[in-house]
Order: sequence, then C-alpha cells, then structure tokens
Amino acid sequence: MGNAQAKLGIVEFSDYQCPYCRGFHDQVFPRLKKEYVDTGIAQFIHKDLPLKSIHPQALPAALAASCAGAQQRFWPMHEALYANHGRLGPGLYPQLGHELGLDEAKFTACLGDASREQVIMRDVVEARGLGITGTPSFVIGKIQGDVLTVVRLAKGAPSFEVFAQEIEKLRKTLDSGATPQTK
Repeated sequence: MGNAQAKLGIVEFSDYQCPYCRGFHDQVFPRLKKEYVDTGIAQFIHKDLPLKSIHPQALPAALAASCAGAQQRFWPMHEALYANHGRLGPGLYPQLGHELGLDEAKFTACLGDASREQVIMRDVVEARGLGITGTPSFVIGKIQGDVLTVVRLAKGAPSFEVFAQEIEKLRKTLDSGATPQTK
C-alpha cells in the first residue's frame, strides 16, 4: 500500500486473530497511513504470520485475504477481516467475498487450493529468518529497487509516536546520505 516510489517501507507481520494486531490496526494504523503512507513517504507492506497453535482461524483468514488479493481486493478483505475479528470462521469468508463483489467460484476454488497456503508460508519463513516469532512485529527500512534494507525491527504494537520517531530518524539519514545504524 502506498506510493511505489517511496524510499521507506514499513512491513507488518500480522495474524488476523491476534488481538494486539487488531489493536494496532484500529488505533495506530489509521494515523500511520494518513501521515506516512497516503503522503507518499512510506509503503506499508503486509506479511502473514499466522500463529496456528493459538489462533486456529489465523491461517484460514490469511488465505481469505490472499485469495481476495488474487482478485485485486486484498486491502478491502484485510479491513473486513479486522472489522469482523471476533467472528472469524469458515462461514464468514465466503460472506465477505460476496460482500466485496469477488467472483465467488474463483474465491472458493482459491480457498481450497493448497498452493495458496505456500504463499503464506513464505511469509512465515521470512519472519523466522528475521527472528520474528510473535505478532504484530514490524520492520522499517530503506527501499532500493525491490529490496528493503532492514533498519529497525519492533516486536509488539508500538505507538504512533514510536513509529513516527523511527521514520523521521530514517528520513534524516536518507536526506543526508548517511548510513543508518541498525538495531
């Protein structure tokens, strides 16, 4: 989400059934989007990290979002899943697909396609490679071409002010040409 020419990226590793992820989505994300994503300063990138052992609907919800994304409706499904956080379940996903105007046959076929789960598992492998095991977790970095150089890693749901401070520090290093210090 955001301007493809943005020089900063914010990557969220999230689980649709995680209450802290929903808290971030409801309380911090709208301001972060308004001040940094909508203004073209940063891209916001969602990655799935379904914690299946404690959240049995996390993977099915991630599949629903991924399948909606196959029809260019990822972000509306993302929003709908968080809006229905307490109702996640097999009956909800087709209902949301219908409400979002998805091709229902394609959506249903996608939900049953085992290869779709592999797409989500790539995000899980990426998270593990970064040492991320909990949600939400965030990576903030500098974008060069198709590569995000990790500068900051945050576990948990930081406040907007923490995000703003880190983004502004990173913007200053970009403006000065300095190399940011990683944590």
